[in-house]
Amino acid sequence: MKASQFFIRALIVLAIAAVVDIICKPAMDSLRSASLRSNPDNYEMTSYYGVEMATEDMLILGASPATHHYIPAMLSDSLGLTVRNLGKDGAFLYCQICQARLILERYTPKYLIWDLNDDCLSHNLDWGDFIEIADYFPYRINDFSTAIIKEMGPVQLFSLHSNLYRYNSKLPEYLFAFVSGRNSQSGYVPLPAEQSFIPEITSMKVSENIHPLKARLLEEILLLCQEKGCHVILATSPRLADDGVQQTKQYEALEEIAQRLSIPYFNHHTDPRFSNELSLFRDTDHLNERGAELYTSCFIEDLHSCL
Repeated sequence: MKASQFFIRALIVLAIAAVVDIICKPAMDSLRSASLRSNPDNYEMTSYYGVEMATEDMLILGASPATHHYIPAMLSDSLGLTVRNLGKDGAFLYCQICQARLILERYTPKYLIWDLNDDCLSHNLDWGDFIEIADYFPYRINDFSTAIIKEMGPVQLFSLHSNLYRYNSKLPEYLFAFVSGRNSQSGYVPLPAEQSFIPEITSMKVSENIHPLKARLLEEILLLCQEKGCHVILATSPRLADDGVQQTKQYEALEEIAQRLSIPYFNHHTDPRFSNELSLFRDTDHLNERGAELYTSCFIEDLHSCL
């Protein structure tokens, strides 16, 4: 009798969980869409804006250097295009590939400015390669995201069958966007210059080897952009790192992909206009607001040479 009662209760709990799991998706999708509409410039909504709302002529993709180095208003004024910065702190190459694929499923921007760390094809993997991908779990799992999630292990791939897992921790984020959070300037978030902060040039050497999946997926997503008529411009913005990346096989592979696909690639990693002016940096990897203004001006010159 006790065993049968336990079995019945277990079935009831599973049934309730299944119903909640089914209801979770439309409820959370509605909440996210409402949050996005109420404040599309909320920085926490950046990932979702690109997938659900972006219609601009030019999009900027990348991790934190994209967020803090490209000023849409300056680009728009100079180029006569609508521009949106979709950079997200901590969203490294895998996350950017997922983001680009989902955007292209909905619409095709005329131009995609893709800010890449020039060591983005490194064989080394850590939590930073995957953590921000959770922003895209609520959306359809496609061929690109499946390949990346497999890198995270079979448990992760199986867990995505649950809506409760896909939306785990998203409720506070969606609710918070209604009332507060950092607002951006069309996605750009300036970093103030602090006179007390003195950045230094780092000399830690990067990995020599190439991660084959990173190289394959990057090439495939770039080809997809071209097939859809989106003009891609690759860039690496200034950093204070004497890391020897431009002498590595992974960098050779990145340049080779860009050259073979006839994609412009402007690498300002060691640009002396910036590396010789430490006052333009907030830290090793990020320009401050004054540095971002100068870099955006320089990048506009790059664009005029290829558009």
